[in-house]
Amino acid sequence: MIAQDPMFITQTGKLAELAVRYAIIYATPRLRRGWRLDELWRQVGIYVGRLLKREKPADLPVIQASKFDLIINLKTAKTIGITLSPDMLSIADEMIE
Repeated sequence: MIAQDPMFITQTGKLAELAVRYAIIYATPRLRRGWRLDELWRQVGIYVGRLLKREKPADLPVIQASKFDLIINLKTAKTIGITLSPDMLSIADEMIE
């Protein structure tokens, strides 16, 4: 997983090239299985509100994601030799050709 950080975002082409060369999975916040960004920002807002009400950070619970996106890049999967089952394809929220 590559963080959404300027250091990495400016190098997405090189990171994708290395992922193909070494047959590893390269995920960005847009092309990943993980937190939906709208849900992430909602949780950030909730935490900020609680902190502004003077709750102690140590008292805030650890939250696990409950809503996920699955975005599949079919070209990359084919390039690195991954065959995806029809079941996997059927549950994808988005497929990139």
